[in-house]
Amino acid sequence: MKIKTIPTLLLAFFIAVSCGTSKKSTAEKAPYTVTMNKIIDSYPEITGFEKRAIFLSKLKASEESNMKIEIIPGRDLLVDCNMYGIDGEMTERILEKNGNPFYFFNSRGEVFSTKMACPDDTKEVRFVSGESIMADYRSDMPLVVYTSQFFEVKYSLWKGSEKMSVRDNNNGTLATSEAMESVKNFPLKDGFERHIVFLPPLDNEEEINRKVELIPGKNMKVECSNYRLDGKLETEQVTGFGYDFWVFNTDESLVLKDEKCKKVRRQERSIEGERQMISYNSRLPIVIYAPKGIEFHYKIWETNGKLY
Repeated sequence: MKIKTIPTLLLAFFIAVSCGTSKKSTAEKAPYTVTMNKIIDSYPEITGFEKRAIFLSKLKASEESNMKIEIIPGRDLLVDCNMYGIDGEMTERILEKNGNPFYFFNSRGEVFSTKMACPDDTKEVRFVSGESIMADYRSDMPLVVYTSQFFEVKYSLWKGSEKMSVRDNNNGTLATSEAMESVKNFPLKDGFERHIVFLPPLDNEEEINRKVELIPGKNMKVECSNYRLDGKLETEQVTGFGYDFWVFNTDESLVLKDEKCKKVRRQERSIEGERQMISYNSRLPIVIYAPKGIEFHYKIWETNGKLY
């Protein structure tokens, strides 16, 4: 069994012009304490960017483990009936001195849109968003986001379903006819198993407010240390059709996520690999290729669509 350690990420920033300032966004009844303030102060000010902090209400540990927050940068703009977005990149980084995560939105503010013809009277002020990112729900520390002073930072809350096995839930009994018909366009691959998930059809608005999390894993005998299955879950497309599918490549080595535990007794348990969150789309099957012996599970995440 091969074991690798996770390298420490170095703190790196994009530099622009103007002064850095801090703003605090709080969820209703969320605690803002002296301890929280000290955590915020541990993050540096960055020229050209504002440091925003999101505070989340404390929940039971079991509830927090099944919640996620989607961090959404953007700004209010006067727009017509087209779909608009702000060009830019949202990334997660790690503060080297204490291992705390933070989020960084880098954008020149360029706006893109569809090109439909719209009546003049359709113009209205709407929140136009840039690239968002999903993060774990944590009430024990603020979520720190760096962005230009010209952008707001909003967020939505997501709740997850139970983890389900692809092998036990891919019989297609609730699949759309379009999804069932599309399976033939995903050929078998030598050395890989093909995993298929069919999603039950929902109204468009309901599908927009759902995401699917793909979770690769393998049952292995290990001691009590916290491991991750090394590998990369990447998207590809079916030639000639443009359908997306996923490939999990792994040599089945393990990454040690924290300090090795002292107990040497080994027990069989499921070791998970890199997770991936994708849009909910019942019109097409979710097709994943993985080496034989790799199992796939998935979770359905749901939001009420509110921005905070």
